[in-house]
Amino acid sequence: MMHPDVQEAVMEVCEGLTGPEHVYARLQMDFAEKLPAVLVMAEQNDGDVLADHRVNFEVYGVDLPATRALARVITSTLTDRQHATSAGMLDPARVESPPKELPYPDPNVQRYSFTLVIPTRAV
Repeated sequence: MMHPDVQEAVMEVCEGLTGPEHVYARLQMDFAEKLPAVLVMAEQNDGDVLADHRVNFEVYGVDLPATRALARVITSTLTDRQHATSAGMLDPARVESPPKELPYPDPNVQRYSFTLVIPTRAV
């Protein structure tokens, strides 16, 4: 069974919140020059008609309150309702681990991490 490409769909939703130049599947060497940055790492699960996909996020920013706020906005947006994307439909997500601050080697970069479980239906 085929499900929507969760990585692509989630990145599209995040791009609507931050702009496409701030959303990554893999961080680029110069990402810290274009903060904020949202890293999306999705596990695709095409195993059944209804499937849950674990999606890990890392949000990077310059300012701690703004970075935390962006992590919370992404969480709220994806858990609030369904999202129709060009990759397919995402059902409302569930929070597996809420946003938490993680240290980053560069003291000028703030980082928050969280995990959502996003259900989809086979197309």
